[in-house]
Amino acid sequence: MTSVVSNNQYTISNITSNTTLEVTFEPKTHLLNFTALGNGSISYNSITIRNQTQIFTVNEGESATVSFVPDGGYRIASVKVNDNDVTSSVTNSQYTISNISANTTLSVTFEAIPATTYTLSITASGNGNVTYNGTTIRGNTQSYTVTDGESATVSLVPDGGYRIASVKVNNNDVTSSVTNNQYAISNITANTTLSVIFEAIPATTYTLSITASGNGSAMYSSTTIRNQTQSFTVNGGTSATISFVSDYGYRVASVKMNNADVTSKVTNNRYTISNITANTTLSVIFEAIPATTYSLSITASGNGSASYGNATVRNQTRTFTVEEGTAVSITFSPDNGNSVGSVKVDGADVTAQAAGNRYTISNMSKNTTLTVAFQEDVNALTVAGVNYMVTSQTAKTVKVAGGNYGQVLTVPATVTQNGTTWAVTGIDADALKDYAELAAVIWNPEADFTATVSNPNLLLYVTAEEYAPAAIKNVVVNGIASSISLVDAASGNNFYCPQAFTAQKISYIHNYGMTTGIGESRGWETLALPFDVQTVSHASKGTIVPFANWRSGDSSKPFWLYELTGTGFAEAGSIKAYTPYIISMPNNPQYDSQWLLKGSVTFAANSVTIAQTEDLNTASYQGRTFVPNFAGKGASEGLYALNVVNDYVSNNSGMTEGSKFVLNMRRIYPFEAYMTIDSNAAPYAFGVFEDMIMAIREVDGSQWTVYNEVYDLQGRKLANPVKKGVYIRNGKKLIVK
Repeated sequence: MTSVVSNNQYTISNITSNTTLEVTFEPKTHLLNFTALGNGSISYNSITIRNQTQIFTVNEGESATVSFVPDGGYRIASVKVNDNDVTSSVTNSQYTISNISANTTLSVTFEAIPATTYTLSITASGNGNVTYNGTTIRGNTQSYTVTDGESATVSLVPDGGYRIASVKVNNNDVTSSVTNNQYAISNITANTTLSVIFEAIPATTYTLSITASGNGSAMYSSTTIRNQTQSFTVNGGTSATISFVSDYGYRVASVKMNNADVTSKVTNNRYTISNITANTTLSVIFEAIPATTYSLSITASGNGSASYGNATVRNQTRTFTVEEGTAVSITFSPDNGNSVGSVKVDGADVTAQAAGNRYTISNMSKNTTLTVAFQEDVNALTVAGVNYMVTSQTAKTVKVAGGNYGQVLTVPATVTQNGTTWAVTGIDADALKDYAELAAVIWNPEADFTATVSNPNLLLYVTAEEYAPAAIKNVVVNGIASSISLVDAASGNNFYCPQAFTAQKISYIHNYGMTTGIGESRGWETLALPFDVQTVSHASKGTIVPFANWRSGDSSKPFWLYELTGTGFAEAGSIKAYTPYIISMPNNPQYDSQWLLKGSVTFAANSVTIAQTEDLNTASYQGRTFVPNFAGKGASEGLYALNVVNDYVSNNSGMTEGSKFVLNMRRIYPFEAYMTIDSNAAPYAFGVFEDMIMAIREVDGSQWTVYNEVYDLQGRKLANPVKKGVYIRNGKKLIVK
């Protein structure tokens, strides 16, 4: 029935018979929870608890006594019962929990017993340091904490010239116990003081005797000693520096200290005696400096002599002895008709400094060689076909003089003849006057080009634009020409390019005036230019183009341009460099005026390369060769020239102008082309289109009368074709089979 007991009561209801009630009582118990942490243990009921928790059961009302056992060096840190600190109630390492009436916890924590410490105070006085535990004490007091029983070692370091006066521990003098400037305080068991006093070491003095003999003096401590002996008192351990001052022309002969020679140790006329520890003597003797001499070797060669002092040197070498610092003057005497060619000192050319046939070495300071070579005076010289006139024998300068220089004149910056190099510094104004064949000058000197030239097409190559005169228009500067203008002329207008260059602008102007044919061959000229033409323009009609590039309705006007091919003359659409063409500008009274291109025509290009005038683009057809020309050629060289009429050519052939190539008829001019024939029986003349099949186009919308006449290829009018062949009618081919 125990389970129905409530509040320690049980009720028997409605008793109707004898009833017994039996009650049994037992003790009430509680739990004890003990925990030990750290270096120690709990002892309870003969059970040891260490770094763990154990649980015990006790009856209500009982008491429990526990003992605490710290490890060596440790103690109880805290004791808590049910988290309440009861450490202060622990007696003799025991604690009793009385009248236990509930579950109870007890925990104990152990901790290390703190060490016992003391204060160590160290005082340093005077010129010195006391060092302890890495710390330096100087002129003050510093305190340190030390552990009970610990020892402390201090180092005592006096300044130079000082020493330890006294060392006291707790006011007890322990100076005699200092060993090797160290003192140790052993087994410290109380607060301790240590004081150290430093004092100056009493000075030890010695005598320093200095003797100076001869032409000079010794200086020490602001005192000058000359031809006498002076004594000084110096402290032991100090150093003494003595300076030596030689008279002019004298030097230190010897320095001795305590009779031992120390001359080799003198530096910058000073000697230092270090750490004087005894009476010391020092003596210095001065002597005259022996004169230093050098050899002067003079060599003279050629027609002349060199003079030094009273000696003359001619075609030989002589050697002289000269004192150091002496000024040496050598005079040169060339024979008549000769001059000083070169002067060299130790191999270095000093000719320019030998003014007035004299050279001076201002200060002899080493062995020296001088060579002078005399040369025969030269007034003119010729090198590589160029004539030069000497302008200065001394400066070795020349300028270009007159001569026959062909098509190209190349002038170097310097020329050498017979081992002598001359600088080219100019050109005579008349050196090239009226010399029409000259077409190019390559001017390398760094000097102005001042010669007069008659060829308007001459190319002048210079290293800088400043060297070119304004009168010459076609100037090439380091491979670049800003503008090239090529012109026609009756003579003296040869063109030749010896070195390729880039022309930023280039042009050629020609005046066209012949009447051109309608249904007949006439009014043709030849053309050859040194550049690829980019534009062709008429003075009044603007841009014009070859018929090959022209289409009906174009705003530009057409002209005829043909080149020779393997099948005869064929229309060309462009003008290429160094290539021969025939060309004709429409000019016939039967054309409407808008198509007439009589007048000045300009061929031009920008930023083009002008190649060397070497490999010309010739063309051949049936034994005839068409050759571009850039230099004037005579009238009797077996060449066929077109019988043109223009500003500088007359038609003396008796044939229609601009229609025939005629043998040896006239001179061939630059920018023209000529024909040659590979035949022993060459004809006197042949037509432009003779034996060549071609069709000549006419301008669109022309206002001339339509002709039905027929012409042969020589331009002869025929009533009707009477035999098989090729003919021209209305400007077109007519083939009769």
